[in-house]
Amino acid sequence: MEIGCQFGIEDTIWATFTGNKPNSRVRISNMYCPPVVDLPLRCFKEKMGVLTLFEVMDRLKKTYASAWPEDLQKIQEEYSSGLDRAIELVSFAFADDMDLDGNPQLLHMSAVSCAGKNDDERLVGMLHDLVEDTDWTFERLLAEGFPERIVNSLKLLTHGKETPYMDYVKNICESGDKVALAVKINDLNHNLKRGRAGGHWQHVAKHEKALAYIQEFIEKSNDEQR
Repeated sequence: MEIGCQFGIEDTIWATFTGNKPNSRVRISNMYCPPVVDLPLRCFKEKMGVLTLFEVMDRLKKTYASAWPEDLQKIQEEYSSGLDRAIELVSFAFADDMDLDGNPQLLHMSAVSCAGKNDDERLVGMLHDLVEDTDWTFERLLAEGFPERIVNSLKLLTHGKETPYMDYVKNICESGDKVALAVKINDLNHNLKRGRAGGHWQHVAKHEKALAYIQEFIEKSNDEQR
């Protein structure tokens, strides 16, 4: 059974709650428009530090008492799932997975994440192998509350077996997605480091070729912009 509350300037913002379970949806909209915010209840509870649906409703009313409908995108960004949730998901999904040298595969995602220069790069870096190597889907990540722009970057970084590897790398370069490109560079650099250390020369050659292609693409793009 759905319940709701109104808040903001002149009560122009409407929040609908589909239930009180962690993954029940919280949909927030201008009263006359489709929902702008659509996130799991868990996201609000965790970031607000509260336990119940009614505490979330109360906090929304107090925090956003002077909000306008134009502020809804800020609410979506504020309560979307972030790096903490990504670490939790990846740690569980890759708990028993080892790389070619017998090291936990989780170390690779952590290394790629730590190499990121901003929050989006770190978040995408942590999640970049999740859909490709497990039964997770992009739809499920959206349902978990990760922002659409993050999932779009992950779609580019997920290599489908039907796509030749260099075509996949080319697609990332030509996408214009700076986060996906930065994460791919960080991914290749770490793969090269562990490949050389382990003597996995076939992998090293593959990743060197990909990194050289990306570097050439970036240099050419920079030259064209001058």
